[in-house]
Amino acid sequence: MDFTSGLSFPSSLAPNGNCSSNNNCSSSFNHRSCYNNISSKANLLKKQSYVFSKYQLRNFKIRRVPRIEAQLKAEQLESSEAGCESDGLQWPSPNDEIPFWKGDFPSWDLSSDASAGVEQDSDLLHIVHVTAEMAPIAKVGGLGDVVTGLGRACLNRGHKVDVMIPFYECIPKHCINELALMKTYNSYHDGNWVACKAYRGEVSGVPVILIEPSNHFFKGKNIYGGSYNELDAYLFFSRACLEWMQVNGTQPDIIHVHEWQTGALPLFYWDMYHFLSLQKPRIVLTIHNMEHYGECRQEQLSKFGLDGSAYATEDKAVDDRTVGHNPERLSLLKGGIVYSNAIVTVSPTYLKETLCSGWLSGALMRNRDKYSGILNGIDTEMWNPATDIYLPAKFDGNYFCDVVEVLRRHLL
Repeated sequence: MDFTSGLSFPSSLAPNGNCSSNNNCSSSFNHRSCYNNISSKANLLKKQSYVFSKYQLRNFKIRRVPRIEAQLKAEQLESSEAGCESDGLQWPSPNDEIPFWKGDFPSWDLSSDASAGVEQDSDLLHIVHVTAEMAPIAKVGGLGDVVTGLGRACLNRGHKVDVMIPFYECIPKHCINELALMKTYNSYHDGNWVACKAYRGEVSGVPVILIEPSNHFFKGKNIYGGSYNELDAYLFFSRACLEWMQVNGTQPDIIHVHEWQTGALPLFYWDMYHFLSLQKPRIVLTIHNMEHYGECRQEQLSKFGLDGSAYATEDKAVDDRTVGHNPERLSLLKGGIVYSNAIVTVSPTYLKETLCSGWLSGALMRNRDKYSGILNGIDTEMWNPATDIYLPAKFDGNYFCDVVEVLRRHLL
């Protein structure tokens, strides 16, 4: 396109390169100056034309032309022959009675040959995860995926693994294989011993122990946001898990706690249950999100059998954000950092970030020798695009279907 058409030039800058002025433009310098001026004006017009075109496109309404039914069927047949099987696919809709994210998810059981080709560890351990989430039965964020994936990976390497979670009222019981009541026992809360039921089952090939208190804790339609006090509920759960290990005679090698919800368990363990009967376990804390501290009043912790005021020091569990305030509060996550034998976070990069910024950076620096960053992995059997039933077009490393075409055909 000739951007100089329609553009008037001064007579001294004629496009033919000849200067019509009386000045001597025979030198290459003057001719080059004339050309540069012409180019700059042409580029200016080009930019104006581009801006105008962008404005037109932004305000242009695209109309979808209805397709002929035969053409659509032909495209579907062609896509099917190419390997893009999508018959019977149920796409989520805002009008669905049950939202997509609340639907039933499949359970990935460990096959008998799942550990084939996986190097077995020589020093086998019994690992108990104590957590607020486990995918897919109690999943809100990435925490649930990590717990299930890590449990499956350790099982494949020959370790014994149990996952302990609250028996939320909203958990779909039919998604738990071989669910059965294992034991009834009591755990302490605010001067009373509260009856609890411990159930055993299996989720995605991982043994799970579900703790159900007889009070109002963990009731409601969602994992979080119930009518009960969540901090009290997770303090109760943390002690109830240790109480179950004591009455059941379980002595795991590792108790692996996750996030602020179970950050108080190391306090209960080292200042109470380690002196009662649990001599063997060591505690590992994984921090997935440093933004949630588990802020706790001293009297709240005292309701569960520990003296909350004993932890209100900088080297223990006082919340650094409340130092000098009245009253000073505790941070359950900080208490877990101080009282755990090892601390892990989700990547080496996040480790560096948490050491350099945030209210817990001081506590982490003081415990730097036991703090590690290990990059999260994924379970390649669960997150497999070649078999995922929720993908409209499955693919693998050898074949990548035209996913865009499938999405366009089903969504437009």
